[in-house]
Amino acid sequence: MLEVSGLHAGYGSSNVLHDVSLDVASGAVSAVVGPNGAGKSTLLNTIAGAVRPRRGTIVFDGASTGRAAPEDLAAQGIALVPEGRRIFAGLTVGDNLKVAAVSCGHRGAELEALREEVFALFPVLKERLGSAGGSLSGGQQQQLALGRALMTKPRLLLLDEPSLGLAPRVVDTVYEGLATLRARGMSMLLVEQNVGRALELAQHVFVLSSGRVTLSGTPAEVDVGDRLEQAYFGVRETMPS
Repeated sequence: MLEVSGLHAGYGSSNVLHDVSLDVASGAVSAVVGPNGAGKSTLLNTIAGAVRPRRGTIVFDGASTGRAAPEDLAAQGIALVPEGRRIFAGLTVGDNLKVAAVSCGHRGAELEALREEVFALFPVLKERLGSAGGSLSGGQQQQLALGRALMTKPRLLLLDEPSLGLAPRVVDTVYEGLATLRARGMSMLLVEQNVGRALELAQHVFVLSSGRVTLSGTPAEVDVGDRLEQAYFGVRETMPS
């Protein structure tokens, strides 16, 4: 579904990502973990079109994304749930969902069907349908951010720190929803500081440190001995001579 090869990206004169390569299989979940400042959010924003790649390629569903704008990539099926939620605080829950759907051409019966799917995952959004987004709790806002992304009918869901700042009970709710989406075959690329949750959800894990992939593999391959800790903090493993 997604293949990133030799990606370099950054801001101004600073390069954040250095020769990053990773992939997401169709219907699978890949996770990116790593310390603060590793470049995880930059990676997702580059895939979503908000940051321009300097070198390398991003291929989505067999076609290069080139320098496509974020709205064009959203229309093609890439949806980003950003860090910090970034919902429309002045709009109601219902309007947050509607705006996302309409922006990708989903109206009428299709819009209603998408909304019902979101309510089935996160019932609290139906209960708070007429409430302003800004009046919701942090956990409810995170569910709204996820629901808003799902209203675009994505084929690839990019998730930036979905558990950040949430109480454990709310994290459970969010990850139960993500597990349901995985069971339905939704392709996802998850960036997460909560390594335990990432390892539980993902089929493949990439460790990003100082803008470089330092380790990759299945959760079982990555979480062996001190391999994950070494890669997480940018200590490269040495092979015996």
